[in-house]
Amino acid sequence: MSLTTARVVLLPETEESAIKLVDIPHPRTNHEHHYVLVNDQLYEFNEIDNDNPHSKTNHLRSVTKNDNKPVRSLILENSDSSLPGLVLEESNIIISTKFNFVYVLISYFNSQLEQGKEFRRYQSLQDLTDVLEEELPVISKIPESLLTDALEKISDSIDENGDKFYRYSEEKVYEFLKTKVEIISKSFPKSIQSQLVNPILYPVNIEDPIPENIINLALNKYSIHLISSYLHPKVESKLLDLYKFQELEAYITKVSEERSKKKAAEDQIQNLNQINAQNKRTLGKQETGSRKKPTVAKKITPKVSKGPLDGFFGKKK
Repeated sequence: MSLTTARVVLLPETEESAIKLVDIPHPRTNHEHHYVLVNDQLYEFNEIDNDNPHSKTNHLRSVTKNDNKPVRSLILENSDSSLPGLVLEESNIIISTKFNFVYVLISYFNSQLEQGKEFRRYQSLQDLTDVLEEELPVISKIPESLLTDALEKISDSIDENGDKFYRYSEEKVYEFLKTKVEIISKSFPKSIQSQLVNPILYPVNIEDPIPENIINLALNKYSIHLISSYLHPKVESKLLDLYKFQELEAYITKVSEERSKKKAAEDQIQNLNQINAQNKRTLGKQETGSRKKPTVAKKITPKVSKGPLDGFFGKKK
């Protein structure tokens, strides 16, 4: 790898020998992605590019003209002062974040359901592993503890003579997903809520409060949107159906209609004001044009009429 293509990847602090790269089908797209396995925990890669659409100053950041990327560099110092550091033009950082393998299993079992398969029988961990390996070869590289932990969340289980048997349960799947939605809703980022959620919910009178139940429904719906990147579209649709979002949709429709009426009324008043202002200007021009300059009276020289005595007083010849 040359310095021109070097990238910075942040991995969990652990021994290098404990880090393994594995390819796993993405739970939504089913396309293989690179994941990192560190001991008994999976991590996915997320790229941070300094673009924060929720920041009020995001538009002020400097970007390149060609590809619209941030004008930044990474300066890496060596802990050993005797060795040189590096300056990388690529400022994006790839961060490894925890990934729950349960989403992969939900995607797998959902695809089996779509093919008409029913899960009525309990199976041992070994039997399940053999079946899963047919479509998920990565199972052989996954620690058993990681697999059993995921199965516990979405399966019914029974113990028989010290052996555990599992049966996939859709009911437990949606209980698990609803728990995730609740956790995200309760810790929802205030910046995203103020920028994206609240503006849709504000009443026409901005001083009126947003109903608490409407806020909760909105946060639930947006939380589902956040985890939907790990869910098959049909699973996401079923999860949405479990919530009574009709009340939220009716509220948003009502607020939207009231805003439209208010805007129409404001536009009408503005148009009337513009028409009145235009009429006043036009009337003023007409009045100015109708004012004629006063006509100066012409001096009239009176004519002297000749009476019968005029000839008498005339010049004598």
